[in-house]
Amino acid sequence: MSPEAPDKPRPFYVLPKVHKPRNKWPHPNMPEGWPIVADCGSETERICKYIDHYLKPLANNHPSYIKDTYDFISKVRGHTVSSNTFLVTGDVTGLYTNMNIDLTLNLVREIFLKISGPN
Repeated sequence: MSPEAPDKPRPFYVLPKVHKPRNKWPHPNMPEGWPIVADCGSETERICKYIDHYLKPLANNHPSYIKDTYDFISKVRGHTVSSNTFLVTGDVTGLYTNMNIDLTLNLVREIFLKISGPN
């Protein structure tokens, strides 16, 4: 077995929201942006992959899961939408930083118990 590569520091950068109207920019020459902390090769990348391995199947099998536009179209094709129905989208801000960790862990625990039994 080969030794693991040493962990790299996580770079921080900002992806500018250039699609926003200029009059909403916080500075005349700089739009607001999404802060990004890249995790590739960092000390937490391996544990994230491990957790993702177990959680992704749970998320992908949830009835509300939509993979992409094509998946959405295939799910709604052939369905009649009443005239008093509104189709909406949302832009989630700070999703992970606003999650109740205890509630999230309890929900994941319940799902694991449901699919594997109380062993």
